Amino acid sequence: MAFSPDGKYIATASVDHTAGVHFWKPEDMISEACRRLRRNLTVDEWERYMNLDLDQYEKTCEGLPVHPSVVAEGRELAKGVK
Repeated sequence: MAFSPDGKYIATASVDHTAGVHFWKPEDMISEACRRLRRNLTVDEWERYMNLDLDQYEKTCEGLPVHPSVVAEGRELAKGVK
């Protein structure tokens, strides 16, 4: 295993003769994912992957708008409020 000179990546080699290059820091992984994404998580994805309720929803990527399913769910919840 070896780190890249800038400290962003780690290179690994395995006994099965495979090699890999991976992001090292979680913030770098998140940044790269957000660079590639076109949207934030839907309500269903948030609940499934984050294992959190909708009331704990946060944008996955700050630079992207909240997914329309979150807005729709909020409207439905608001209709039930008296």
